[in-house]
Amino acid sequence: MANSTYGQLWQEARVALAELLEQEAPAEARKPERSAAVFFHTLATLFLRYVQTARRLEACYDQGVQPQKRPVLRGLLDGVLGRLLELKQELVDLQLSEYHYMDHVLQELGLSPADMEVPIPRYFLSERAKALQERQEVLTEILARVAPSKSAAPRPSMPREEAVRLVQMAERMRQGRLRARFMREIRRDEERERKAREGGLEEPNRGQAAVCIQKDLTARGGTEALLAEAASPPERGEASAPGFWQHRVWKGCLQRRLTQFTRQQEMAFIGMVRAELDLAEIKVDKKKKKDKEKGKGKGQEVEKKKKGKEKKSEEDEALKISPSKFLIAIDHGFQEYTALWSSQDEGINFEQRYEAELIRAEKQKEVAAEIRLQVDELMREELQNLRLAVDLEESKAGKPPKAKKSAKKKGKKGKKEKDLTPDRTIDSLYEELVLQGIIRKPPKVPLSDYSGDFCYLGTTLRQAETEPTPSMLDVRQNIALYAILRLGSPTVHELAPLVRSILLVGPAGTGKKMLVHAVCTETGANLFDLSPNNLAGKYPGKSGLEMLVHLVLKAKQLWSPVEGEQPSNTKEDPNSTEKPTSLPPSLPGTALLP
Repeated sequence: MANSTYGQLWQEARVALAELLEQEAPAEARKPERSAAVFFHTLATLFLRYVQTARRLEACYDQGVQPQKRPVLRGLLDGVLGRLLELKQELVDLQLSEYHYMDHVLQELGLSPADMEVPIPRYFLSERAKALQERQEVLTEILARVAPSKSAAPRPSMPREEAVRLVQMAERMRQGRLRARFMREIRRDEERERKAREGGLEEPNRGQAAVCIQKDLTARGGTEALLAEAASPPERGEASAPGFWQHRVWKGCLQRRLTQFTRQQEMAFIGMVRAELDLAEIKVDKKKKKDKEKGKGKGQEVEKKKKGKEKKSEEDEALKISPSKFLIAIDHGFQEYTALWSSQDEGINFEQRYEAELIRAEKQKEVAAEIRLQVDELMREELQNLRLAVDLEESKAGKPPKAKKSAKKKGKKGKKEKDLTPDRTIDSLYEELVLQGIIRKPPKVPLSDYSGDFCYLGTTLRQAETEPTPSMLDVRQNIALYAILRLGSPTVHELAPLVRSILLVGPAGTGKKMLVHAVCTETGANLFDLSPNNLAGKYPGKSGLEMLVHLVLKAKQLWSPVEGEQPSNTKEDPNSTEKPTSLPPSLPGTALLP
């Protein structure tokens, strides 16, 4: 990346960060917001602006080569990503839904749906490339030993002529079924006309006509075929048949009603009509008229009490943004970068070399810290010598030394979990899980391959009290926020709101396994297949289940995507208010992403 482009990206990110910090940390305390719509608009605006800032910072960090700028940019990027996750949690708590539609906010900010894509930093994989390469080599070596015995014969490819023949056969069968159905309807109509001629003319009966229309609808496959028949002109001799025009009049009435109903559905879909609200308003108007006619004073008192309760509940339910754990880090990194590099002229530093003064200042701090440790050690030795000298003088004076009672701390010791494999290494456990088919090698699938469009009518449908169907972009964004960002960065994993597991639900063929493989590809995570079909007959009994859980928990510590992850068998302190930083194992049937 050119130096000018890098500088322009940073300037845009710097201006946006300054505005966001000023907006989120104003000089005067903000009043709580009572309108949920206004509060959602504020959160959505902040979310989208942080997404744009994260995209710029990710490009700057990925393309920047100056060794002293990159750590500061890394801290800023992690802080912005963590703030994104906090805002996502605020939106979930507000709307009680995992999907949020911000098309109106996108239009106000002048952004496209592609601009709301959450960036996935490339350093998730680049900084762990060596460890990932070693894991791939070990996994490939283990699978190569098993491959000859479990390799299945490849399926032969189908020739093009055979495929064309199968398609033609299926098309001929479909046409034959349609032709047989059409001929059956013709014979039925002829039989009906014959019976009508033999029976003579009868008086019209509304009930019988309605039953005939309903049977005709069911037999002819819906209203579309019936309406097409109603719109078609009568054939020669058909108009003189008994009951023909009566049947045609009922068809015309049905067509008008169906057209009116279809128009109402279309208007409700685009948000022009709200049928449920209209019915509710009509009912409320009727109740108000009845109350006015009766003129009951008790009803007015009850309404006043209800209004007072509503005001109190509104004051209690005032909406306010929760305090953030990442704003301090963002502010600190922003101030540090501005103080160190805002006055630097990067035009003359084409090779992006290091700054000697900054290195000298950092080394001075390190030397001062080392000297402080040495001085503290010397002071401890001097204090120990003084204590020994005082004890020696007291013993010469004949004073008996006071016997010190060994104070035993009373307290319940937590039971340590028994290690079922004390003599085995993690590598051997990993190899056993691979041979059993529990640890699998996921295919390389980037998250961008789960492609799909944006829901353009999300806000309109929700205003019409209709829950829209989540789009592919919404699903992809939730996977990036809940799984990838939390597993890729240790800072974000430690401070972001805790998410213990993710449940992917949907029919076959909707891309659930593809999303799991995408998470493993983007973060370099291990894939543990704990589905019932895969575990059947491998670890039977209660002891076998305990051994399986032990193996998975112990093996997941190896090559974890989050660096510095604590062992999963540590117990939580019941008196501690801090949230655990390690992810627990997933349930059977899901992928365990340590």
